[in-house]
Amino acid sequence: MELAQYNIRVNRIAPGGIESDDRVIPRNPNPQSEIERQWRNDARAQTLRDTLLARQGVADEIVAGGGIG
Repeated sequence: MELAQYNIRVNRIAPGGIESDDRVIPRNPNPQSEIERQWRNDARAQTLRDTLLARQGVADEIVAGGGIG
């Protein structure tokens, strides 16, 4: 809104959780510990619980929303 006076429009997409495969090249070469796996599962469960549609999005939805493709 603060850029409207300069005739600048900004479109943005701010998705929540996105369903995806695991990384091809992991951030950490060591296997995940049980604590890390539990944290990841808890974070995903919280995201699903706190999301209106109770699901993660998919990449095609982001592309369609951005008018790409």
